[in-house]
Amino acid sequence: MSILRIIEEKFELYLSIFLLCAMTIVMAIQVFMRYVVQHSLSWSEELARYIFVGLSSLQSAMEPR
Repeated sequence: MSILRIIEEKFELYLSIFLLCAMTIVMAIQVFMRYVVQHSLSWSEELARYIFVGLSSLQSAMEPR
């Protein structure tokens, strides 16, 4: 199986895993900054919201397994 075939079949899965991990990391940083450092980040909630919307759109377009 060629590399391009694997990328074609698994791209949405890998992209959704990456976006979910990115959203989790952004929210963890926000919680740390808010409760430990006592300084909230202004951009993290918006970024997490946009990632969530993109992830939802991507998941709705994926074929069921």
